[in-house]
Amino acid sequence: MMVNTCRVPGCHAPRNPSQLMCLTHWRQVPAELRHEVWRTYRAYKRNVTNATWLAASLARDEAIEAVCPTLDDTYTQGEFSFGDTHE
Repeated sequence: MMVNTCRVPGCHAPRNPSQLMCLTHWRQVPAELRHEVWRTYRAYKRNVTNATWLAASLARDEAIEAVCPTLDDTYTQGEFSFGDTHE
């Protein structure tokens, strides 16, 4: 069985597939940004388009960078971190 882990580099804490990161790191993301992540993710789930995927991906990347500011640009590219893939 595959275990989903936190998307923050170096953190191996488990996470639910619908969650971006472990609860410890999620609580470190500023509240306004957490709301933006959920708002864009819900919009993406309601209407899968390039625009909604891009908005959710950018919010996701900002949240990861908020708790890991030394992250390089190549880490967050690619797979959609909420357990979804863009088609």
